[in-house]
Amino acid sequence: MIYPRTRNILIAIMLLLAQLGMSGHAYSQSNSGLERDQLLQIAGIMGAVHYLHGQCDGKGTQTWRDNMRRLIEIEQPAPEVRQTMIERFNAKYEAERKRFPKCNKKRAAEAARLAKEGERLTAEMVRRLSD
Repeated sequence: MIYPRTRNILIAIMLLLAQLGMSGHAYSQSNSGLERDQLLQIAGIMGAVHYLHGQCDGKGTQTWRDNMRRLIEIEQPAPEVRQTMIERFNAKYEAERKRFPKCNKKRAAEAARLAKEGERLTAEMVRRLSD
């Protein structure tokens, strides 16, 4: 189960990502390696959360895969960045699948930690965009 606080953080991440998309800036095509790295970190977090969310909250849910598709749509990254984002999403999904084969409290704590990290990264990107 994704706890309400974790769910709220994950929703906040998606709202911030949407804000990035509406800005007209595509971080993945910018000159900043830091921004690309943060975007790739967010893609990895989304992959991990996709597994952790689906494991206990309903097999077959595609919420976070759909969110990843939306992020790619918003960012319109260069082909090699797009491929790296997808690879990062899938790699983190697999890593969490190996770490947490069963639903337990540690899994919920990890989902909450990842959500906070995603929120921090996204807020940092939005803050930089606003400057």
